[in-house]
Parts: sequence; structure tokens; C-alpha cells
Amino acid sequence: MNNKTGPYLEAELKENIFDIKQRLLIVDSKFISYEEKIMSCEDITEIRYGIMQMMVFHRLRTDKYFKIELKNKRGEIIKIFFGHSVLNEGNSTGDENFDRIINSLWHAVKKRLVNDALDKILSGNSFSAGNCILEKAGVKYNYMSWRKKETFIPWSEVVTKMGYGKFYIYSNKHHQRKCKINFLHTWNSVVLYSIIEYFLKNFKEKDNKSTT
Repeated sequence: MNNKTGPYLEAELKENIFDIKQRLLIVDSKFISYEEKIMSCEDITEIRYGIMQMMVFHRLRTDKYFKIELKNKRGEIIKIFFGHSVLNEGNSTGDENFDRIINSLWHAVKKRLVNDALDKILSGNSFSAGNCILEKAGVKYNYMSWRKKETFIPWSEVVTKMGYGKFYIYSNKHHQRKCKINFLHTWNSVVLYSIIEYFLKNFKEKDNKSTT
């Protein structure tokens, strides 16, 4: 029986079902452990994750792989890559198992990162991930036309659009000036996306109240 407090998950991970090496992932409220690496949750400053799947001839899809990376304040990285998983809380499909792992990481790591970044922005500072900078008044980023240009979008004009493994940020007045963020490649892109969703939700709520 698990007597630990906070999020807890154990998963045996393989690159595929034929992989004879089982790699144990433990997500705890205090630490993340994978193979022989252990990282304190409080020390983790950056996270990125996503799903990898390629198209081959005749639009056939390859096997689906999942990738998670965690970086601490000393620059040390835990890299988690798998295609097959078995969880201690009950096995399910690959996508559902991945969602359960990410949900555990939300409680152990990501929630704190989002709250810390949000507090930073609300206190008048900024938060950045990739090519995008979030401020209390809006979003700033570089975009390409015939040369690199910088633009600023107030929250009242910000629009987001999801793509496969990425999302776009742009103004409802200038659709062509897009900032692309790749979840797999950009550190803290998932934190950035959560904060943008928070500001857009709050702005819509305020706008609805002002019109009623």
C-alpha cells in the first residue's frame, strides 16, 4: 500500500514491446527518478514533452513514441523516451498512460513552474520560452517577414492555434505575424501555453462582465 503523500506514480518503460530493458520511472511529490538518475522536484526549472510519430510511404504512420525531458538549476537533464509503458496504477493504452505520467508531473513539477512564472509576470517582470516573452500587458516575440521583426500584442488581441506538436501565437489583427512554439523542442513551452490560456481566460471573463 502506498502511504506517501502527494503525487506518486511508477512506470516500467520500454522503447517498444520487444525491448528487453525495462526502465523504471518514479514520479513522487519530492523527486523524479529514472533509471539511475534522481532529481529533486524543487530543483527542476524546465520541462518539455510531446509525442513523436512519423509519416511514411502511402501516409502510413510509424509507431508512436513519447518523450519527456526535465532540467534542473544546475543544467542536469533527465531524458525519458519510450514507446511502451506499464503503470503501477493499472495499464491502459499508450496515450492514456502518457497522459497519466504527464498528470503526475503536473502535480510534482509543472504546477509550481506555472505558478512561479505567473507570480513573476503579475509582479511586473516577464517570462520567456523560445521566441516568446510574456508580460503583464501582453505578448512580445520576433517574426519573419523579409527580415526578423519584433512585435507586441496586447492580451485583448492575442489568438492561439494548436497544431500537431506545436502551437501558434498571433494577433487577431495580423494573422500572418505568427510565433511558432514546438512542445518537443522548446523548454517550458507547456508552462508558456498554460500561462497564455490563463490570461486569455481572465480577459474573456472580464470582457463578458463588462458587457453584461
